Amino acid sequence: MDRRELLLGSVAVAGMAMTGSSVATDLYVGQALGVIELVRFRLKKGISTEVWLKANEEISEWVKRQSGFRFRNLSETEGGEWIDVVYWDDKEAAEKANERAMKEIGAFSLIDENSMVMSHGKSHVMLRASTSYNTTRD
Repeated sequence: MDRRELLLGSVAVAGMAMTGSSVATDLYVGQALGVIELVRFRLKKGISTEVWLKANEEISEWVKRQSGFRFRNLSETEGGEWIDVVYWDDKEAAEKANERAMKEIGAFSLIDENSMVMSHGKSHVMLRASTSYNTTRD
């Protein structure tokens, strides 16, 4: 067992002890975590969530074929703002995909471009549950 595995195992046990949870967690620390792209935006007036999610299938299919793509999460706030979080291998992969995306993906025409704010950040720490989680509340 190397030091990284020992650290991860220790964090899992400590996390369980601190939270009283029986769900172990995995902690990743280091340079290999990649880059996070965070995009906040609103849809154009009159575009429903259902229409956007259907159109979003095109985006998901496109992005998962891009070099350097790792993970994507799309969320909607109670106020109607959308948050798109995409993990990439590095900033170059994110930028290359972004250059092409706006030209190649028709679904982006549903977004109010004036509301869009995009940023990129280097990921330093990632913590995730190592077992499946319950999506319903008791």
